[in-house]
Amino acid sequence: MGQRFDTAKFGGCGETEYRAGVNSSYSIVCAETILEGIGCKREYYCVYSRKYSMNMKSLKMPRQLTLCIFIFSSVGNLAGKFVGGHILAMCTKPLIVPSLALFCWLLLKENDVRGCKVATLMLAMAFGALGDVLLMFSDQGFFLAGLFAFLIGHLFYLCTIPYPDKNGHKRIFSFVILALLITIMSIASQLFAVKGFMGMCVTAYACVFAFVIHAGIMAAIETKSRLYVVTVIGYVLFVISDTILATGVFTDLKVPMRGFWVMLTYILAQFLIAVSLTKEEIRKHLMINPSTN
Repeated sequence: MGQRFDTAKFGGCGETEYRAGVNSSYSIVCAETILEGIGCKREYYCVYSRKYSMNMKSLKMPRQLTLCIFIFSSVGNLAGKFVGGHILAMCTKPLIVPSLALFCWLLLKENDVRGCKVATLMLAMAFGALGDVLLMFSDQGFFLAGLFAFLIGHLFYLCTIPYPDKNGHKRIFSFVILALLITIMSIASQLFAVKGFMGMCVTAYACVFAFVIHAGIMAAIETKSRLYVVTVIGYVLFVISDTILATGVFTDLKVPMRGFWVMLTYILAQFLIAVSLTKEEIRKHLMINPSTN
C-alpha cells in the first residue's frame, strides 16, 4: 500500500479503479483516506464504478431532453387552449404524460431504483396517457373508455403509495378520514345528476380519488415525508381538473376558458404526483442503500 500510483498511466487526473474493500454498488466514493495513506495527492484520484459513471453520462442528456419535451408540450397545449388554437392543443396533448413518464423512468434508472413500485408508477402514467388520447374524441363511448383508463391509472397510483400498518387510535383515525373522503366525493359526484351506468362509473371514479388521497395522507403521517404531501396536493389539483371537466360535460354551466383551466390543473397534478412518487422511491432506495448515494 506504500506504493504510489503512476499518474501518467491514468492520464494525470484520470479514473482509477480500486476494487478491494470497495462496495460493488454503483457509487462515487472519494478515497481520501486511502490516497493519503499511499502518498497520493487528493485531487488526482477518485474511486468509483466505471459502469455507474457511464450510465450517468448516457442518461443525463436524454433525461434533460424528455423534461424539455414535457415543458414545451405543456406550454404549447396551454397556449393553444388560451388562444383557441385547436390544432396546437391536439398535437401537444399526447406528448405531455409520456414525456413526463420517460423523465421519471430515466431518473429512477439513473439512481438504480427498481421493483414493483416503479412498475406500478409507470403503468399509472401509461393509462393516464391513454386516457388523454381517448378524451380527445367527443363521442360518449370514447369518454367512458377514457374514464376507465384514468380509473385504472389511479388504482396503479394507489398501489405505488404505501399503505402503512395501523393499529389502535391510528386505525380509527384512518377509517374516519377515509369515510369522510368517500362521503365528500360521493356527494360531489351526485351534484352532476348523471344517471344510469355513466352515473355509477362517475361515482366509482370519485371514490377511487378518495382512496388515493387517503393513502397519501396516511403515508405522509406515517413516514413524515413531505413528498407524500406533494402527492396529496397533486391529487387535489386532479380533482379540481376533473370537476371543471365534468361541469362542461354533464351540466349547462359555462366556465370561462374551461379547456385552459382543465389542462393547467391537470398538468400540474400529473407533474406533482409523478415527480413526488419518483423522488420518494429514490429517497427510500438511498436510505436502504446509502452507499449508492
